[in-house]
Amino acid sequence: MDKYPAVSKYLRRFEEQLKARPEVKRGTIPWYALSRYAADYWQEFDGAKIIYQEIATYHAFAFDESGIYSNNKTYLIPCDNLSLLGFLNSKLTWWFLHQVCSKLQGGALAMQTPYISQIPILEATPKQQAPIVKLVDQILAAKRADPQANVSEWERQIDRLVYQLYELTPAEIAVVEGSARP
Repeated sequence: MDKYPAVSKYLRRFEEQLKARPEVKRGTIPWYALSRYAADYWQEFDGAKIIYQEIATYHAFAFDESGIYSNNKTYLIPCDNLSLLGFLNSKLTWWFLHQVCSKLQGGALAMQTPYISQIPILEATPKQQAPIVKLVDQILAAKRADPQANVSEWERQIDRLVYQLYELTPAEIAVVEGSARP
């Protein structure tokens, strides 16, 4: 409340109404919390996180370390693991999501937690993660400098590293490559 005085001033106009909510009376959340569930995870927005949309037509897991707050149409994974970010944006992950997510109009995927939590994530060694992290760092730097930067070669390199990590055969790679959208 002290960090955002304009928001605090606005919310104080509704303080009595907000204090009357059952979850506030039980002490579950502070009176100014805007969500019944905010008390459980609001701190996660302040740190590094991977953010993704609820409805997606392409693989677009994004990294944030600025502390932005997103709306109810996005989800977050509280972590600073750039190797995970690279993996989540790989063609293999997108192919997998096409197998498990509900399909929506126009080919979009419903990316809710029950689907995302099914992604089989291997525990990679630091040696295996290092080249992925280096490529993700390059992509992030290029996109910060120019949001339209062409990073497709670095993305292809990450795809190849992910295929190696999962020990995919050439035939399995062909299935993934043949069905994954750019």
